[in-house]
Parts: sequence; C-alpha cells; structure tokens
Amino acid sequence: MATHEYTILALTHRGARLEYELFSYDGSCDGESNALALADAIRSITSGAVTSAVTSGSVEPRDQPSDSAVALRQAVADLVDTPPFPIASAEQISAVTYRSPSTFGGSDAPVIVSAGGPSGTAERPAVSASAEVWTRSIARLAEAGRRLLPGCAHVVVPEPYFSRTIPPHARAPLPSAFGPAERNDPPPDSFATHGAAALAAAGRAAELLEIPLSAPAIVVCYVGEDISLAAVRAGRIVACTDRPAPLSAHEQQAASSGDQSALRSAPGDPGEDPPHARGAPGEADESANETFARLAYQIRLSVGAMAAAMGDLHALVFTGPIGHHGFALREAICADLGFLGVAVDDDRNQETGATWDVNRCPASPPGVRINPEWTAAAVMVVPTSELRRIAAEGLHALLS
Repeated sequence: MATHEYTILALTHRGARLEYELFSYDGSCDGESNALALADAIRSITSGAVTSAVTSGSVEPRDQPSDSAVALRQAVADLVDTPPFPIASAEQISAVTYRSPSTFGGSDAPVIVSAGGPSGTAERPAVSASAEVWTRSIARLAEAGRRLLPGCAHVVVPEPYFSRTIPPHARAPLPSAFGPAERNDPPPDSFATHGAAALAAAGRAAELLEIPLSAPAIVVCYVGEDISLAAVRAGRIVACTDRPAPLSAHEQQAASSGDQSALRSAPGDPGEDPPHARGAPGEADESANETFARLAYQIRLSVGAMAAAMGDLHALVFTGPIGHHGFALREAICADLGFLGVAVDDDRNQETGATWDVNRCPASPPGVRINPEWTAAAVMVVPTSELRRIAAEGLHALLS
C-alpha cells in the first residue's frame, strides 16, 4: 500500500460551481504519515470548475439526483477530453474525495463511502431526507460518483474535522453586525467551515516565509460568499469563528469593490443604492460605504481576537475570492492593526490579486506578501487551495 500510486480527484461545491482538482501521489509517504506530510507529497495535475445546479450554501439545491451526476460527468469529461489531457481515461482515477461543509452521516471524521472495487464497498452512512441542505447535496454527489466511477475509492471529508481539537471556549462567535442570524445560517456543527482552506493557506504562507509550519502563529481570514477566521499555530487550528457569516449580494459587492462610490453611481435618485446592490431586508437603507466600513471593522475585531488566542502573530493571510481581489477591504482591515505589527504597502496591495482566476485552483501566483519590509508581521494574499488538504485527508484515511 505504501508504494501504490494514486490519482486523486478532489471535489467541492462553491456557489453554483462544482470545483475540482486532480492530484497524483507516488507513494513516497508510508501509511503512518500524517495528512500534512501527504499534502506536501501530492502533486497538482490540473484543476477547473463546471456549472452545477447543486449548491452547498445559501441556495437550496434542486432535488433531482441527476444534477450531481451531470456536473460530475462533465468534470470527468473535462479531464479526459480537454487539452492537455491530464488523464487518458476515467479508469486512471483511483480515489475521489468530497468536501462536506458540515458533518456527514453523523460523523465529523472522514467517511469512506466506498473503498473501491467490487469487494471493497463500505456501508453508506444514512442521510435522512430532513438532513441539512449541505449534507444532502454531498450525499447526492457521492452517490453519483459511486455510479460513475465504481472502481474508485470514495471518501467524504467533513470540514469540522479540521477544527476537532479546538476546545468549545476557543470557538469565538462572529460579531452579530456581520448580518442577520436568520439569513441562511449553516447548521451549528459546521463551525470553521473553511478549516481546510485555512490550513492550506497557513501552510503556503509558512513556505513563502521560509519557516517551518510548526513555528508561526498565523491568522487566516477567508472572505468570499461568507466570512470565517481561524488562528493556526503549529499547523493546527487553535481558535476559530464558530460558524461562517454568510454575506448578501449587497455585502459581497461592497466588500469586493475597490471604488466604493461606484456602487452608488447607477441611474436613479441621488444617493440611492442601485437595486442590484441591495440584499437582505434592512440593507437597502445602508449605503455601500456604510456596509464596507461595517464589514471591515467587524473583521478587524475578529483578527484581533484570533491573534489574542495565540498570544502572537507572525502573519495575517487573506484568502477566498474577495480576499484575493478586495484590495480596499484588505487595506481597511489592516488600517488600525499597527499594534500587532500589521500594515500594507499600498502599491503591493493594489497590484495583488487583480488578475487571479479564482474559478481555478490553485490560482497564480501561489501567494504574495503585501506588507512593507519594516513590519513585524507579514500580510499575505494566498489563493484558496483547500482541495489539496481535502485530497490529503481522504488519502490518509485510505492509507490508514
């Protein structure tokens, strides 16, 4: 088993997209190696995304099982039929790993849905019709994978697994000012929803800083369709926000815009937000500038809380689609964090992430420092690469 070569397909839903990344593993680590070592050992071959009717977040997925099958079939077809033809046939895929935003089948540990081959089928965990939207969508996707690729091992990796060692008191609630609690909140067991992304970003940051991951204290700030923060020390999440804060379309647009006044320039009454910028009830009365200031302030508070949990800060890392592109938000968050040794270089900050393709993972370049040379803490922008960690955890479950 230790010398077996694997080709691993890692999958996750993000909004209306099914994102995938294909990895190879040459058996260089033995079965006792941890997932962090495996994450360093696997090599990314290619990545992409296909449009899917199934979602894992703010929109209820359709109930037709064919939605998952169609999206997955298209992803596999892209790998086989699209240059540079990373694999010759689907039979070359030896394992498929699925990211579940919450617990799966009642478990927060990786679940081997099928060990592969006619004699290696494991008992499928029961997923009730009343299960959370996230669980149902992943269950449908895994079932579609079992049917499309019956010879592969199939492993579901729940996000809560990455923060399993955090004591309850270290899961800090996000400030309520992020948005109404009733707006599509995830289930309570999905704290640290972007735990895989946080660990992957922290590992990449440590590599760029040329220090071992076992040394630094890193705060990872994920900003995209929702917001979550994690404190990573010695390669482990030691504190986190207890659940992600979903952002409305209005909030996402305000957070990602470099020129906040542009959000208020649509035709209409002077000073009125354009209709497409309005989100949940009550937000129509809040200008884009006010929304931007509110988000930046609340994220800044949470950064301070994560740093306090570690008693130190070597790096602040931004990731996620808005974390990549939102240079104005990054600047506003860091503006009053000088007491932590945090500052941004205006030129570096504005040039970073503008051309990154966040629909493909990993994006290029692999990560950039945007702080001046004189600051005590590094400020970095790192592409979201959670699928590498999802693939590594799934592979570790199989090798163990």
